[in-house]
Amino acid sequence: MYQDFLSETGVVVASIPNVGHYTVLLNILGGNFPYRERGLHDKTHLRWFTKKTIVELFTHNQYDVTIVQRNYRLVEKNINTKAAGYLNLIAKYIALILYPIRDMFVFQYLVLCTKSKGLRITTKLLMIDRLTINVNIEQTE
Repeated sequence: MYQDFLSETGVVVASIPNVGHYTVLLNILGGNFPYRERGLHDKTHLRWFTKKTIVELFTHNQYDVTIVQRNYRLVEKNINTKAAGYLNLIAKYIALILYPIRDMFVFQYLVLCTKSKGLRITTKLLMIDRLTINVNIEQTE
């Protein structure tokens, strides 16, 4: 999985949509999978992942999964209403209340992986409208 292109202290950062989001599951239960121009049902997506299969993908290819961060949303951002914005603001709190099924409210996962396990990584990850990632890497061996 392109490991030759990554330096020993390099990182892989991936933003991967969650096929286990409640809106996807409701569509499937209703016999529908509406391909769209963007979002969870983006017509360009070739494979579909849950948190478990994301971790399996990277570990199977000898990457060390360092961070898996959840990005909670109740509705897709292409719904341009104030109500949608407010719903997305409270999404993580709803997920905390419904903790056993919290991954049904994860819109996408932000994954950070390294090529080798001997790295100490400290990060500050923010996901708002635009993604900002600060990563500090130190060789520990």
